[in-house]
Amino acid sequence: MAQASSARDPRCPDAAAKQPDDPPETVRQLIIVAGDRAHLYEHLKRGFAGNGTVRVLLNRRVIARRARSGPCETQRRQADRRMPSKVDALLRAIGWAIVPLGGP
Repeated sequence: MAQASSARDPRCPDAAAKQPDDPPETVRQLIIVAGDRAHLYEHLKRGFAGNGTVRVLLNRRVIARRARSGPCETQRRQADRRMPSKVDALLRAIGWAIVPLGGP
């Protein structure tokens, strides 16, 4: 008598490893690729396609903000949210950066 469950089927080794009740893998690292390095983004995206703990992102931020034509209202923010950081420096220098995300 054949078993109805594919979890025990030797032809499907991955079925036994991942059950439907298992929690999804959480992203633990971001790989951010500079916007002008689309070919590298595609390469990394394919390379990490099966890895649920890594997410590859293409940086599409614009460096300069729009200039205002009229007088400015009172600023709601206390500081610029996009201050230069190590990630920005790495994106300019080598075109990519790895950002570890906090976790347990």
